[in-house]
Amino acid sequence: MVEAGIGFFEVVRLKDDPALEEAAGLTGHIIGISQDEETGTIHGYGVWVYDLEQVWSVEIDQFDRLGHVDEIAKGEHARRGPAIRVSREGDLL
Repeated sequence: MVEAGIGFFEVVRLKDDPALEEAAGLTGHIIGISQDEETGTIHGYGVWVYDLEQVWSVEIDQFDRLGHVDEIAKGEHARRGPAIRVSREGDLL
């Protein structure tokens, strides 16, 4: 149960939040969603930050949605194969 329409590869801009350090204000796309299997509660999002070439773990209130999808990243992902899912302990699900 993903937050109202937020999906993989959606382009976002990280807010100017001091907690985000050098990623604050930068743009990226959603590459991961941390969600409780039992309740469906979303704990956070992984954002691939373009300029840093890193994934940052953020909360929904730390980014603004820009209203489009990174079609290039989406296409590259499709060519790589299916995503994996892991437990909090790091075990494959």
